[in-house]
Amino acid sequence: MNDSVTIKISKKTKSRLEKQKNHPRETYDSVLVRILEYVSQDDELGPKTIKNIKKSTADIKAGRLYTMKQINKELEP
Repeated sequence: MNDSVTIKISKKTKSRLEKQKNHPRETYDSVLVRILEYVSQDDELGPKTIKNIKKSTADIKAGRLYTMKQINKELEP
């Protein structure tokens, strides 16, 4: 059974969601879930946390990351 639904959003909103993707194949559902998790947290995010999240997201989008294989190789004795 397919539990998905269709919603109507503006092109501007779709463009904004597209920019929030961590990788090109990430679904809009995943993006929205991630956003809603931030919004629904009981604790407010401080300015430093928000700054770090934005920096991390920018690093991911720019490809500044390491694979587990690279990390494991670096940690080998």
